[in-house]
Amino acid sequence: MPRPQRLHRSRLRTGKPRLGRNELGLAENLRGLALVSAKQGRREEAERFYHRVLAIQEEKLGRTHGDVADTLEALADVLADDRRAEAEALRDRSNIIRHTDPPVFLRGLRPGLRLVPPAAFAPGQPPRRLAP
Repeated sequence: MPRPQRLHRSRLRTGKPRLGRNELGLAENLRGLALVSAKQGRREEAERFYHRVLAIQEEKLGRTHGDVADTLEALADVLADDRRAEAEALRDRSNIIRHTDPPVFLRGLRPGLRLVPPAAFAPGQPPRRLAP
């Protein structure tokens, strides 16, 4: 068994009792195993790991979190050769998460809070005041 895979499996064995079945640390280790499995050409195993990661992330972070979009994209890459239509549907969902207006990850911000574009800051000068 390759070293990265041994490392992730070891973390799963030692961390599972402490982390519980649906914790984000567990999802991170499963994602690592999925990545290693995919690189080794074991797509079915990688798919199982990614589905488990997705289930944990959606439960803990919500269906529209950026990490969910990343996992959807990785799962789509695994499925791309054999199940093209399913892979495209996953990529579409990932793109929706990433490109909503306002971005989904900003929806929880305090009302009235404005993001300042990088152009408002010039090197060596104080920040420009933005019009309300």
